[in-house]
Amino acid sequence: MANERKNMSGQETGTLLSPEQLQEICKIASTVKYGTVSLVIQDSRLVQIERNEKIRIGRYGLTGK
Repeated sequence: MANERKNMSGQETGTLLSPEQLQEICKIASTVKYGTVSLVIQDSRLVQIERNEKIRIGRYGLTGK
């Protein structure tokens, strides 16, 4: 399978992301206008998704553009 991971010895370490997790990441990323989406991986498994959004301040105050 495309998302199977192997360690340096060539042994499979498991699936990094399930289809549901990938869908959730895409959903979160599509809501961020300016910022980052970070994935926390532990033992080749996704354990946390962090969303950090920035608010851009334009010349005349907050902007939605």
